[in-house]
Amino acid sequence: MRKTILMLGMLAALSSPAVMAEEGESSSSRGERSLAMRETTFKQLNKARELSEQDNHAEAISVLTRIADDRRANGYEKAQAYYMLAFCHYQQGDNAKAIAAYEQVLTQDGVPDSLRTSTQYAIAQMYMATEKWGKAVAVLEDWFKATDEPGANAYVLLGQAYFQLRQYDKARRPIERAIVNAKNSGEQVKENWLLLLRSIYYEAGDFRNMMVTLKDLAGLYPKREYWLQLAAVYGELDDPKRQLAVLLAAYDQGYFERGQDYVNLAQLLLGNDVPYRAATVLQEGIDKKLVESSAQYLNLLADAYVRAKDYAAAIEVLRRAAQTTGDGESELRLAQALMEQNQWGEAAAAARRAIEKGGLRRPDVANVVLGLALYEQNQLPAAAAAFSKASEDERSRTVAEQWKQFIAREQERIRAIAAFGAG
Repeated sequence: MRKTILMLGMLAALSSPAVMAEEGESSSSRGERSLAMRETTFKQLNKARELSEQDNHAEAISVLTRIADDRRANGYEKAQAYYMLAFCHYQQGDNAKAIAAYEQVLTQDGVPDSLRTSTQYAIAQMYMATEKWGKAVAVLEDWFKATDEPGANAYVLLGQAYFQLRQYDKARRPIERAIVNAKNSGEQVKENWLLLLRSIYYEAGDFRNMMVTLKDLAGLYPKREYWLQLAAVYGELDDPKRQLAVLLAAYDQGYFERGQDYVNLAQLLLGNDVPYRAATVLQEGIDKKLVESSAQYLNLLADAYVRAKDYAAAIEVLRRAAQTTGDGESELRLAQALMEQNQWGEAAAAARRAIEKGGLRRPDVANVVLGLALYEQNQLPAAAAAFSKASEDERSRTVAEQWKQFIAREQERIRAIAAFGAG
């Protein structure tokens, strides 16, 4: 693209009759004298152009250098030669010589404004290519002063230079100007402009404006990364409702490709009290083998089913978790879910396994669950023993002692009934 633009500039300069003059032609006007180009010079420049088009840049440079060094050449002729020299050096990958040649254009007398401004812009582009951000900014700021109607690309180039200098407040203004101008003229804003503005807002910690930019990106250039980043920004803005809405939209459009996508949505659904949808989303991720069937995610899935009061599904998942991990915590959660379904025998067995495997954060809770499950099976002595064990932890002492007293009264009642029947 850059080669095409520069070549078009060369062609335009050489094809304009206004700049051609016969050898020795005079003019009463200084401006006309400055713009006069001898026919021999025109032919040499045209020859250099043809050589350059054939990628024979070395020979083109030789022709152009002779023009630039010719004492008879006027400022306009030399300016055209240096402009083409810059192009040839650029094509050879010599950016330093290209910049030097462009700078020589600006030192010549009689350079028309159009060539001067196009040269300044080319220099700015070269400084950008060589990562001389400060120099690029200086040249561009001068260029803007000399240009009546700067294009959007020029504003973006200035914004890029300021961004590289980490001057984010100065960077955002020209980019915002380019985008507003494009919208006002009915043009579609370019994706790379929005990406640059997104990066500027991110570096500045401006999440609210970053949200607006990501909405534009997701709307104009719908991609997975923009939808997920938009959801993340809503999270930074502490707006879980919109965060959930955006993630659900991304999910419905098939943008979920990683296990973490499913996990994030499931957790957000749980946080917004939509447990059954959370369970179905997480189960889908597991079924697709994107979410690992680890204890962490199986327990999260089970928690979603429990909160949705689908205990049968929760029990099935918790059995898998207990088998996968072999730890006491998974067995305890299984025991609690079984108890909710009044499956007292299995609940007691799971509680015992939890206690035997150990590693419990709350062994007292396991003993309370065991005591309740045994009581429901009318195993009162064993239940009382479990509650006695639970009462050793002050966190469960009150409830455990109450159950022990209740069981003691129940045992006394049973003995009284038995004695009455025996009498």
